[in-house]
Amino acid sequence: MLDATGSTQDHLDQDNAHLTALDQNPNQGGILRFWESDTYCVVLGRSGSIEDDVYASRCDTDSVPVIRRSSGGGTVLQGPGCLSYSLIMPIQAHGAFKTIGSTNTFIMQTMADSFRTDLSTVSVQGHTDLTIGMNKFSGNAQRRLRHALLFHGTILYDFDLDKISYYLKQPPKQPEYRNNRPHGNFIVNCKLSRNQICDCLTHAWTSVPMHTRLE
Repeated sequence: MLDATGSTQDHLDQDNAHLTALDQNPNQGGILRFWESDTYCVVLGRSGSIEDDVYASRCDTDSVPVIRRSSGGGTVLQGPGCLSYSLIMPIQAHGAFKTIGSTNTFIMQTMADSFRTDLSTVSVQGHTDLTIGMNKFSGNAQRRLRHALLFHGTILYDFDLDKISYYLKQPPKQPEYRNNRPHGNFIVNCKLSRNQICDCLTHAWTSVPMHTRLE
């Protein structure tokens, strides 16, 4: 079910609240939630830099907030046409969740497989990007506590891509496959509908042998 209420900050706060609650009681099972903001917002990764990543004066002029999430990964622009998902799972739920690397591999491959019927050329590039060919449409990141993990990301399906280059600078850290391409030559919409994306991921995570509830 899509949650279309609240700001981007509200949804990131919900992610962290769910993660903390699950860490305290990992036997209650995992959560998969979908949300989308109807306004634009720049979101820095945990160690991201406004100076390096963002045209801050443009954000100020247009009243686009710049906030920070608790997970790693790069800086993103979120807003209409950008679906966000959050997977909050007990680490004990699957053997692949024991390490950061094995979690990345397992979750990203599960996601790619879920889209393959509709996007035949989907692949995982870098550590946590989903691409069509060599063009990125989804970035993802994780945060881990002792007993629970948060894996969340964005999926571009009908986004105004020109706004990315307007508000975000060329990132100083890039995956090798990007080959220093500017945003406009690198990032694409996947062109699936929002409902198709939700259906793909819902089917994927209810099919994996672990206890996941939808919110």
